[in-house]
Amino acid sequence: MLDPARRYLVRPPAGVPEPALLELSPPGWLAWPGDGITVSGSVLGSVGLQLPALHPEQALLLEVAAA
Repeated sequence: MLDPARRYLVRPPAGVPEPALLELSPPGWLAWPGDGITVSGSVLGSVGLQLPALHPEQALLLEVAAA
């Protein structure tokens, strides 16, 4: 469970290839390579983050770490 008061860094892990997207571009916070986004646990727990639409048989791995 995420601490609502704590801030978390969400990003794709380094060295993991970018999946094939169905969209022309990923959501603004998600870029390869990129620094990711830092948001509170309350935002992640209640609203979440927009994820890209992926082609079938693709997966998106995200790393979430307390900032």
